[in-house]
Amino acid sequence: MAKKKKVKKVVAKLKPKSQKLKISKKKETASKEPQAIQPAETRELPPQPVQEVAEVKAEPREEPEVTEEIEAPAETEETEEESEPETRGKAHRIVIGEAIEFGWNSVKSHLGFFIGVFLLFAALSFMISNAHAIGTRIVLGLLVSGMSLGYIKVAIDIADKKSPEFKELFSCFSLLLKYLIALVLYTVVVSVGLALFVIPGIIWAVQFGFYPFVIVKERMWPLAALRKSSNLTSGVKGRLITFALALFGINLLGVIALGIGIIVTIPLSIIAAAHVFRQLEKNA
Repeated sequence: MAKKKKVKKVVAKLKPKSQKLKISKKKETASKEPQAIQPAETRELPPQPVQEVAEVKAEPREEPEVTEEIEAPAETEETEEESEPETRGKAHRIVIGEAIEFGWNSVKSHLGFFIGVFLLFAALSFMISNAHAIGTRIVLGLLVSGMSLGYIKVAIDIADKKSPEFKELFSCFSLLLKYLIALVLYTVVVSVGLALFVIPGIIWAVQFGFYPFVIVKERMWPLAALRKSSNLTSGVKGRLITFALALFGINLLGVIALGIGIIVTIPLSIIAAAHVFRQLEKNA
Protein backbone atom coordinates (compact mmCIF):
# COMPACT_ATOMS: atom_id res chain seq x y z
CA MET A 1 0.00 0.00 0.00
CA ALA A 2 2.78 2.33 0.89
CA LYS A 3 4.40 1.72 -2.51
CA LYS A 4 1.15 2.56 -4.37
CA LYS A 5 0.91 5.92 -2.62
CA LYS A 6 4.43 6.77 -3.49
CA VAL A 7 3.82 5.93 -7.15
CA LYS A 8 0.70 8.16 -7.23
CA LYS A 9 2.64 11.04 -5.77
CA VAL A 10 5.35 10.64 -8.35
CA VAL A 11 2.76 10.54 -11.17
CA ALA A 12 1.01 13.60 -9.76
CA LYS A 13 4.26 15.48 -9.76
CA LEU A 14 5.08 14.43 -13.33
CA LYS A 15 1.64 15.48 -14.80
CA PRO A 16 1.98 19.20 -14.46
CA LYS A 17 5.40 19.09 -16.13
CA SER A 18 3.98 17.18 -19.09
CA GLN A 19 1.16 19.69 -19.31
CA LYS A 20 3.67 22.52 -19.20
CA LEU A 21 5.56 20.85 -21.97
CA LYS A 22 2.38 20.53 -24.01
CA ILE A 23 1.51 24.17 -23.46
CA SER A 24 5.02 25.26 -24.42
CA LYS A 25 4.80 23.15 -27.57
CA LYS A 26 1.46 24.72 -28.46
CA LYS A 27 2.93 28.17 -28.02
CA GLU A 28 5.86 27.29 -30.26
CA THR A 29 3.56 25.98 -32.98
CA ALA A 30 1.39 29.08 -32.67
CA SER A 31 4.43 31.28 -33.04
CA LYS A 32 5.51 29.35 -36.07
CA GLU A 33 2.08 29.70 -37.77
CA PRO A 34 1.90 32.72 -40.18
CA GLN A 35 0.16 35.72 -38.83
CA ALA A 36 -3.20 36.54 -40.38
CA ILE A 37 -2.94 39.46 -42.85
CA GLN A 38 -5.33 42.24 -41.99
CA PRO A 39 -7.36 43.66 -44.81
CA ALA A 40 -6.27 47.03 -46.31
CA GLU A 41 -9.28 48.76 -44.89
CA THR A 42 -8.27 47.95 -41.31
CA ARG A 43 -4.63 48.91 -41.74
CA GLU A 44 -3.56 52.05 -40.07
CA LEU A 45 -1.26 54.16 -42.21
CA PRO A 46 1.54 55.88 -40.46
CA PRO A 47 0.98 59.56 -39.89
CA GLN A 48 2.32 61.64 -42.78
CA PRO A 49 3.66 65.16 -42.48
CA VAL A 50 1.09 67.79 -43.28
CA GLN A 51 2.23 69.98 -46.16
CA GLU A 52 1.22 73.56 -45.81
CA VAL A 53 -0.42 74.66 -49.00
CA ALA A 54 -0.25 78.35 -49.55
CA GLU A 55 -3.48 79.73 -50.79
CA VAL A 56 -2.69 81.54 -54.01
CA LYS A 57 -5.36 83.90 -55.05
CA ALA A 58 -5.78 83.66 -58.78
CA GLU A 59 -5.70 87.11 -60.24
CA PRO A 60 -8.42 87.70 -62.81
CA ARG A 61 -7.06 87.50 -66.32
CA GLU A 62 -7.47 90.52 -68.47
CA GLU A 63 -9.35 89.21 -71.42
CA PRO A 64 -8.75 91.13 -74.64
CA GLU A 65 -11.61 93.34 -75.56
CA VAL A 66 -13.49 91.88 -78.46
CA THR A 67 -14.76 94.56 -80.71
CA GLU A 68 -17.31 93.53 -83.20
CA GLU A 69 -16.35 94.92 -86.51
CA ILE A 70 -19.35 95.63 -88.61
CA GLU A 71 -18.38 95.32 -92.18
CA ALA A 72 -19.71 98.29 -93.99
CA PRO A 73 -21.03 97.54 -97.45
CA ALA A 74 -18.49 98.25 -100.15
CA GLU A 75 -19.09 101.76 -101.45
CA THR A 76 -17.30 101.14 -104.75
CA GLU A 77 -19.72 98.32 -105.60
CA GLU A 78 -22.68 100.48 -104.70
CA THR A 79 -21.19 103.56 -106.62
CA GLU A 80 -20.58 101.16 -109.57
CA GLU A 81 -24.14 99.60 -109.36
CA GLU A 82 -25.69 103.05 -108.91
CA SER A 83 -23.59 104.79 -111.51
CA GLU A 84 -24.45 102.24 -114.20
CA PRO A 85 -28.25 102.75 -113.84
CA GLU A 86 -27.66 106.50 -113.80
CA THR A 87 -25.73 106.45 -117.07
CA ARG A 88 -28.25 104.05 -118.55
CA GLY A 89 -31.13 106.27 -117.43
CA LYS A 90 -29.32 109.33 -118.69
CA ALA A 91 -28.85 107.71 -122.08
CA HIS A 92 -32.46 106.48 -122.25
CA ARG A 93 -33.91 109.86 -121.30
CA ILE A 94 -32.36 111.33 -124.45
CA VAL A 95 -35.01 109.99 -126.76
CA ILE A 96 -34.18 110.84 -130.35
CA GLY A 97 -37.70 110.35 -131.62
CA GLU A 98 -39.13 112.53 -128.87
CA ALA A 99 -36.74 115.41 -129.68
CA ILE A 100 -37.47 115.23 -133.42
CA GLU A 101 -41.20 115.04 -132.79
CA PHE A 102 -40.99 118.04 -130.47
CA GLY A 103 -39.17 120.01 -133.19
CA TRP A 104 -41.72 119.03 -135.82
CA ASN A 105 -44.69 120.00 -133.65
CA SER A 106 -43.06 123.33 -132.74
CA VAL A 107 -42.42 124.20 -136.40
CA LYS A 108 -46.00 123.33 -137.29
CA SER A 109 -47.30 125.48 -134.45
CA HIS A 110 -45.24 128.52 -135.56
CA LEU A 111 -44.85 127.82 -139.26
CA GLY A 112 -45.42 131.44 -140.34
CA PHE A 113 -42.71 132.70 -137.98
CA PHE A 114 -40.11 130.26 -139.29
CA ILE A 115 -40.98 130.95 -142.94
CA GLY A 116 -40.37 134.66 -142.30
CA VAL A 117 -37.05 133.96 -140.55
CA PHE A 118 -35.99 131.69 -143.41
CA LEU A 119 -36.72 134.36 -146.00
CA LEU A 120 -34.70 136.93 -143.98
CA PHE A 121 -31.66 134.66 -143.79
CA ALA A 122 -32.00 133.76 -147.45
CA ALA A 123 -31.98 137.45 -148.40
CA LEU A 124 -28.88 138.16 -146.29
CA SER A 125 -27.07 135.15 -147.75
CA PHE A 126 -27.92 136.35 -151.26
CA MET A 127 -26.53 139.80 -150.46
CA ILE A 128 -23.28 138.34 -149.10
CA SER A 129 -22.73 136.21 -152.18
CA ASN A 130 -23.34 139.16 -154.55
CA ALA A 131 -21.43 141.79 -152.57
CA HIS A 132 -18.17 142.90 -154.18
CA ALA A 133 -16.68 144.84 -151.28
CA ILE A 134 -14.94 142.73 -148.63
CA GLY A 135 -16.09 145.11 -145.90
CA THR A 136 -19.71 144.60 -146.91
CA ARG A 137 -19.31 140.86 -146.79
CA ILE A 138 -17.72 141.03 -143.35
CA VAL A 139 -20.49 143.24 -141.97
CA LEU A 140 -23.23 141.08 -143.43
CA GLY A 141 -21.43 137.95 -142.20
CA LEU A 142 -21.31 139.32 -138.65
CA LEU A 143 -24.99 140.22 -138.92
CA VAL A 144 -25.86 136.67 -139.94
CA SER A 145 -23.68 135.21 -137.14
CA GLY A 146 -25.35 137.42 -134.50
CA MET A 147 -28.79 136.50 -135.77
CA SER A 148 -27.79 132.82 -135.68
CA LEU A 149 -27.15 133.18 -131.94
CA GLY A 150 -30.58 134.82 -131.70
CA TYR A 151 -32.04 131.84 -133.56
CA ILE A 152 -30.55 129.54 -130.91
CA LYS A 153 -32.08 131.75 -128.23
CA VAL A 154 -35.50 131.36 -129.89
CA ALA A 155 -35.04 127.57 -130.02
CA ILE A 156 -34.15 127.45 -126.30
CA ASP A 157 -37.25 129.55 -125.51
CA ILE A 158 -39.41 127.12 -127.45
CA ALA A 159 -37.82 124.19 -125.58
CA ASP A 160 -38.81 126.02 -122.38
CA LYS A 161 -42.43 126.20 -123.62
CA LYS A 162 -42.22 129.90 -124.57
CA SER A 163 -43.57 131.50 -127.70
CA PRO A 164 -40.94 132.65 -130.23
CA GLU A 165 -40.43 136.39 -130.66
CA PHE A 166 -38.85 138.04 -133.68
CA LYS A 167 -36.90 140.54 -131.55
CA GLU A 168 -34.94 137.70 -129.92
CA LEU A 169 -33.06 137.27 -133.20
CA PHE A 170 -31.15 140.49 -132.39
CA SER A 171 -30.72 139.92 -128.63
CA CYS A 172 -27.38 138.10 -128.62
CA PHE A 173 -25.00 140.41 -130.50
CA SER A 174 -23.12 141.07 -127.25
CA LEU A 175 -22.08 137.38 -127.28
CA LEU A 176 -20.75 137.52 -130.83
CA LEU A 177 -17.05 137.78 -129.87
CA LYS A 178 -17.28 134.83 -127.47
CA TYR A 179 -19.06 132.83 -130.11
CA LEU A 180 -16.50 133.56 -132.84
CA ILE A 181 -13.53 132.63 -130.61
CA ALA A 182 -15.28 129.41 -129.55
CA LEU A 183 -16.06 128.69 -133.20
CA VAL A 184 -12.39 128.96 -134.15
CA LEU A 185 -11.32 126.66 -131.27
CA TYR A 186 -14.06 124.18 -132.10
CA THR A 187 -13.08 124.11 -135.78
CA VAL A 188 -9.42 123.49 -134.92
CA VAL A 189 -10.23 120.65 -132.49
CA VAL A 190 -12.59 118.90 -134.91
CA SER A 191 -10.16 119.32 -137.81
CA VAL A 192 -7.34 117.74 -135.80
CA GLY A 193 -9.65 114.90 -134.83
CA LEU A 194 -10.66 114.29 -138.43
CA ALA A 195 -6.98 114.16 -139.38
CA LEU A 196 -6.51 111.46 -136.73
CA PHE A 197 -8.41 108.68 -138.55
CA VAL A 198 -11.73 110.60 -138.67
CA ILE A 199 -13.34 108.90 -135.65
CA PRO A 200 -11.84 111.24 -133.00
CA GLY A 201 -13.09 114.19 -135.05
CA ILE A 202 -16.66 112.84 -135.01
CA ILE A 203 -16.50 112.19 -131.29
CA TRP A 204 -15.09 115.65 -130.52
CA ALA A 205 -17.63 117.31 -132.82
CA VAL A 206 -20.41 115.80 -130.71
CA GLN A 207 -18.60 116.30 -127.41
CA PHE A 208 -18.10 120.05 -127.87
CA GLY A 209 -21.02 120.68 -130.24
CA PHE A 210 -23.33 122.28 -127.67
CA TYR A 211 -21.01 125.23 -127.02
CA PRO A 212 -23.31 127.77 -128.83
CA PHE A 213 -26.22 126.77 -126.58
CA VAL A 214 -24.01 127.16 -123.48
CA ILE A 215 -22.81 130.60 -124.59
CA VAL A 216 -26.36 131.80 -125.28
CA LYS A 217 -27.89 130.27 -122.17
CA GLU A 218 -25.16 130.95 -119.60
CA ARG A 219 -23.07 133.61 -121.40
CA MET A 220 -19.83 131.75 -120.71
CA TRP A 221 -16.45 132.45 -122.27
CA PRO A 222 -15.23 130.11 -125.06
CA LEU A 223 -13.09 127.66 -123.04
CA ALA A 224 -15.68 127.43 -120.27
CA ALA A 225 -18.42 126.84 -122.83
CA LEU A 226 -16.45 124.05 -124.53
CA ARG A 227 -15.72 122.47 -121.15
CA LYS A 228 -19.37 122.68 -120.11
CA SER A 229 -20.44 121.03 -123.37
CA SER A 230 -17.94 118.23 -122.74
CA ASN A 231 -19.37 117.67 -119.24
CA LEU A 232 -22.97 117.64 -120.48
CA THR A 233 -22.27 115.05 -123.19
CA SER A 234 -20.25 112.74 -120.95
CA GLY A 235 -21.55 109.18 -121.18
CA VAL A 236 -24.06 109.80 -124.00
CA LYS A 237 -21.85 110.49 -126.99
CA GLY A 238 -23.02 107.35 -128.78
CA ARG A 239 -26.66 108.40 -128.71
CA LEU A 240 -25.76 111.96 -129.64
CA ILE A 241 -23.91 110.69 -132.72
CA THR A 242 -27.06 108.78 -133.68
CA PHE A 243 -29.07 111.96 -133.08
CA ALA A 244 -26.72 114.00 -135.30
CA LEU A 245 -26.95 111.40 -138.08
CA ALA A 246 -30.76 111.49 -137.84
CA LEU A 247 -30.77 115.30 -138.22
CA PHE A 248 -28.36 115.05 -141.15
CA GLY A 249 -30.72 112.60 -142.86
CA ILE A 250 -33.72 114.87 -142.25
CA ASN A 251 -31.97 117.90 -143.76
CA LEU A 252 -30.76 115.81 -146.68
CA LEU A 253 -34.37 114.94 -147.43
CA GLY A 254 -35.20 118.65 -147.24
CA VAL A 255 -32.53 119.44 -149.84
CA ILE A 256 -33.72 116.63 -152.08
CA ALA A 257 -37.25 118.10 -152.00
CA LEU A 258 -36.16 120.89 -154.37
CA GLY A 259 -34.60 122.75 -151.42
CA ILE A 260 -38.02 123.83 -150.18
CA GLY A 261 -38.00 121.25 -147.42
CA ILE A 262 -35.19 123.01 -145.56
CA ILE A 263 -37.69 125.71 -144.61
CA VAL A 264 -39.00 123.09 -142.16
CA THR A 265 -35.99 120.85 -141.55
CA ILE A 266 -33.56 123.60 -140.43
CA PRO A 267 -35.75 125.02 -137.62
CA LEU A 268 -36.83 121.47 -136.77
CA SER A 269 -33.15 120.46 -136.28
CA ILE A 270 -32.27 123.51 -134.15
CA ILE A 271 -35.33 123.13 -131.93
CA ALA A 272 -34.69 119.38 -131.52
CA ALA A 273 -31.07 120.15 -130.54
CA ALA A 274 -32.29 122.74 -128.02
CA HIS A 275 -34.67 120.13 -126.59
CA VAL A 276 -31.79 117.66 -126.15
CA PHE A 277 -29.65 120.42 -124.61
CA ARG A 278 -32.29 121.08 -121.96
CA GLN A 279 -32.49 117.35 -121.24
CA LEU A 280 -28.71 117.19 -120.81
CA GLU A 281 -28.87 120.09 -118.37
CA LYS A 282 -31.55 118.35 -116.31
CA ASN A 283 -29.58 115.10 -116.24
CA ALA A 284 -26.25 116.76 -115.35
